[in-house]
Amino acid sequence: MEMEIDIGEVLRYMGSGKGDIKEEILSEVISVCEMLKSSVSPQYVYRIFPITVTKDTVQIDNISFASSRLAKHLKDCKKAAILAATLGIQADNAIRRSAILGTVNASAAQAAGTAIIEQVADLATDAIEKESRLKAIPRFSPGYADWHLSAQRDMLNLCDAQRRIGITLTDSLMMVPTKSVTAIIGLNNKGCTKKTNCSQCDKKDCDYRL
Repeated sequence: MEMEIDIGEVLRYMGSGKGDIKEEILSEVISVCEMLKSSVSPQYVYRIFPITVTKDTVQIDNISFASSRLAKHLKDCKKAAILAATLGIQADNAIRRSAILGTVNASAAQAAGTAIIEQVADLATDAIEKESRLKAIPRFSPGYADWHLSAQRDMLNLCDAQRRIGITLTDSLMMVPTKSVTAIIGLNNKGCTKKTNCSQCDKKDCDYRL
């Protein structure tokens, strides 16, 4: 899976813009991004399920997720995909090496990793839409709003992520490799034009706005 890193996105995750950063620092950021790009092994898995939504819960397979915000988010969906994606353990190693080289390198590596894993999740969303012949709404992950982070364990089990792409969970509910994500992606006939970044969408009254 060939990835292209959007430097503008990396700088945004770092809290900067191209106009706000010195040329020598920008060069350093680009160098870190190229190093990380050569280290990642992007993978994703997903499964599509019928769902049942009540006021406060979302039922998937034999698991009930308790979250009023998640239920509201998925209220117009009859199906959803459970997604897990990772950049692999080599990405973690590259990020640790960057941290030794100073604050800019450390920040750039973390930001680049975030930008790449979001890109992987975008590619997975495209594949999910194609397979399901439905439209996706923005991803919703455990730990957001009132959906407890402990849902990570069920999310990983639902798509068999440990066996298929090697994602494990620590006792403190952190995923390993660390540059990994899980998300539920609601599917319906309408979808949403901004599946990942509500902050860049002009529709402030959107039902799916996160």
